[in-house]
Amino acid sequence: MANPLAITLRPTGEVTASGQGAAVDIGTLRTAARVRLVVAALTAGAELRVVIETSPDGQTWSQRLVLYATAAGVQKTAVGPCERYVRATWTLEGHGSPSATFELAGEAHVLYADLEDLDSRGIRPQAFEDAELGPRIDALLQATADADGALSTRYKLPLQAWGEDLRARVVSRATYYLIKHRGFDPEGQDAVVILDGGHVLDNGARTAVQKWFDDVAHGRVHPAGIVDSTPAKREFGARVRSRSRRGWDAC
Repeated sequence: MANPLAITLRPTGEVTASGQGAAVDIGTLRTAARVRLVVAALTAGAELRVVIETSPDGQTWSQRLVLYATAAGVQKTAVGPCERYVRATWTLEGHGSPSATFELAGEAHVLYADLEDLDSRGIRPQAFEDAELGPRIDALLQATADADGALSTRYKLPLQAWGEDLRARVVSRATYYLIKHRGFDPEGQDAVVILDGGHVLDNGARTAVQKWFDDVAHGRVHPAGIVDSTPAKREFGARVRSRSRRGWDAC
C-alpha cells in the first residue's frame, strides 16, 4: 500500500507492572493500522491485556482494540478507525511477581473508505453483525491496496484527496472480501445477485470493480476529486517581456 508508516507502540522489553506507551502521531490521512503483538515470554499463570487507544489531540483517548495473551506467541490484526494519535496501554495480572516480555508494532495506512461507508454503501450491516472489527478493517485495507495498484500507474501516491467514485469501488471490493472471509453460501442468498447501493456484490461485482480499476490504470476513466502528491510548480523572480523595436537606437 502507498506510504505506510511504521509504528512502534511498545518496543521489545520486559514489564512487571501495568504501563502506557508514548503516543505516536500517524498524521491526519492514515486512519487504520495493521499491528502485531509479539509476546516473547510470559510468567506461567499470568495474563497480559494490551489496549490500543486513539486520540485526535493526544489528550482525549478512545479504546479501539483489546488483545489478551496468556502464553508466548504472536497475534496479528487490523485496528481502526484511528485518529491522529495512537498509543498502547497494558495491564499484567498474575500471582506472585508476574512478568512479560513483548513488543507491539505495525504499520499505519490510508483508507479510501471507512466503516461508516462500508455499512451505508456495502452489504447491509446485519449481514456482518457478528463480524469482528479486525476483519472489516482488514477488508478495507485490502480493497485500498487494490485501488493503489491501479492508481499508481497514473498518480503520485499517496493521494491527498479523492472522490466518491473511488470510495464506492473500494466499498464494493471490501464487501467482496468480507463475504469471502465469511464464506459463500451457494444454497442461500449468496447464490443470487445482490444489489445494494448500485453495486452487484457477488463475483460479478468484483469483476465490475476490477474493470473500473483497469480503466483508471489505462486512462480510460478519470476518477473525480483526485489530488495526488505531485509537488505544485511555482515560479519565482521577475518576468521580462520584450516588444518590437520602435525605430530608435540606444545612445
